[in-house]
Amino acid sequence: MIQKPVLPKNWVAVGFSQDLEKGQINIVIIEELELVIWRDHKGQAHAWDNRCPHRGTRLSLGFVRGNQLACLYHGWQFGGDGQCVYTPSIPDSTPPKSLKAHTHRCVEFLGLIWVAPLDFEHKDIRGLESHVRDSMDFQPVRSMIIYCSAENIFNRLASIPFPPSRIMSRRLRSISNMRLIRETESVFLWEDDENRTLASYQFREIQPDFVEFNCESEGTADVLLFALQKIDSQKTALHLLLAPENWSSDPISLKLAYAQWSKKLRNQLEQVF
Repeated sequence: MIQKPVLPKNWVAVGFSQDLEKGQINIVIIEELELVIWRDHKGQAHAWDNRCPHRGTRLSLGFVRGNQLACLYHGWQFGGDGQCVYTPSIPDSTPPKSLKAHTHRCVEFLGLIWVAPLDFEHKDIRGLESHVRDSMDFQPVRSMIIYCSAENIFNRLASIPFPPSRIMSRRLRSISNMRLIRETESVFLWEDDENRTLASYQFREIQPDFVEFNCESEGTADVLLFALQKIDSQKTALHLLLAPENWSSDPISLKLAYAQWSKKLRNQLEQVF
């Protein structure tokens, strides 16, 4: 008998808040479980199994009407708690309590949308808040699909240092001619024909599939957060957040420079099997 996929017992980041507008519907997959993520017109994000409890139609094919999600097949509408509140074929009836979508916890933190099972013991996300420096200005860099298992990505991330922001601020367009030399286990030398910059790194796991990478370089400290979303055994979504100690005079270009660097990161990660 094939076991039905279930959510892991921890918070899982599924994308950036800025990428889900009011009235928008997205599909995400966590360990082969397909979810519908949608935002009502009050701004609240929701995460449900992507299946209408009536006929099993994908709810992601439907539409958001006010603060309800309507199934495309028969137009049944479900409130934010998943309860069916309206059936067009019998508009004057009150739907039974049994007609309810399978819902999950859904919160927003650090500019990311996080989901967890309803029976997850940590009903809020304070467990993560206590481990992340909330005084830092984290900004989304990029979400990308890596064709590699989450386990292999985690094992490899600590050995792939990210460029210090002081380097990226000088070279907002490209770091293609930078040379990277390992000095010790956690110290690297970044150099080109004009500059030499030493950087030391620390890597720690905040919770399963959520890790922090710290970089200290010449008196400045940068933090890169990696949120891993296991799609299946060979595919993982990676969501990157950056908090440099000092944003440059051109923060948009700085984020774009790190987004360009993340392409190299993806190539390096996909080479690990």
